[in-house]
Amino acid sequence: MQKDKKYKFLKTGEELPDAIRKLLGQENNLKAAIMFTTTDAVAALAQKRAADFMAQSGLKNGWLFADEATAITKFPNAQQITKLPLLGKLDT
Repeated sequence: MQKDKKYKFLKTGEELPDAIRKLLGQENNLKAAIMFTTTDAVAALAQKRAADFMAQSGLKNGWLFADEATAITKFPNAQQITKLPLLGKLDT
């Protein structure tokens, strides 16, 4: 491990999860941890489904396009949207 001051909370041979647990605070209540994880997963899925619904609606109603070339015919400065950072790792 580096000897830099910003890594002082990590000691050589120490497991990273213990250091992260100390940094973020350890959750001793298993039920609460499971509830938080489940809630986060449900929220992420709801965001993905909402984004998918908006995309379908946009394609159907003509304010979104399947490719950049088609969009440029109607909107000359159109750009393709390739990433939606608020969806995290979920593909839409």
